[in-house]
Amino acid sequence: MESNHSLKLNRRQFLLRSTITAGGIIATNLGAKSQVFAQAPGIITSDKMRPGIPYGVASGDICNDSIVIWSRSDRAAKMILKKQLLSSKATWKVIASDMPLGLIVTDGTTDFEAWANGNGPALGRELELADLLRFIKNKNIKNVIWLTADVHYAAAHYYDPAKAQFRDFKPFWEFVAGPLNSGTFGPNELDNTFGPQLIFQSLPPGTKANRPPSEGLQFFGGVKIDANTKVMTVTLRNLVGKTLYSVDLPPEA
Repeated sequence: MESNHSLKLNRRQFLLRSTITAGGIIATNLGAKSQVFAQAPGIITSDKMRPGIPYGVASGDICNDSIVIWSRSDRAAKMILKKQLLSSKATWKVIASDMPLGLIVTDGTTDFEAWANGNGPALGRELELADLLRFIKNKNIKNVIWLTADVHYAAAHYYDPAKAQFRDFKPFWEFVAGPLNSGTFGPNELDNTFGPQLIFQSLPPGTKANRPPSEGLQFFGGVKIDANTKVMTVTLRNLVGKTLYSVDLPPEA
């Protein structure tokens, strides 16, 4: 979408002005407010229906013509994601999640930080994920992968419905990366609800927690798509850029 309007914000200004902005979506050309709203998914019929983020902004990346923000929304924003997946003409649809889908991340003795909450049928937050995965299958949306982080090590997981407790979804890949400059933890236990298969992890079981960056256990990932074949190459690397794992994913026809 083109516009003659522009609005330049630094990070501090963005955070101060974003407390009532929709969370978890890309907002383009904020200076042309009415035009942005006119391009919103059809399920939103007024500004008041937009998901808000009254809890504040966790983080945000600012460009001259777009903003991507991460925060907790005050209502389900899943329908927006479904709309964008369904209408996308991209060969690959990449979903970025701040937490992995199948790794158990505990918070104390009874709570969980991430999607996974233990082996067995989908429960809690997993029900939201199950609904989204079922939608992707029912609409035959092709070439969806997930990029996740926050567990402070790198991994590659293949989600196989034949080995899952909840099976109504298409197989897909998830790639986990990090940290860039903080303590190293993991590896975490996998939850079998969505059938994740461990293909690669950057740390051996039993690694001592909170290893400092000086030990070199920092990890990042890269994605490259061949313009001709549309093959996606995902690479996980260590601190010095050495390739630890790489896979070529041909697009689904």
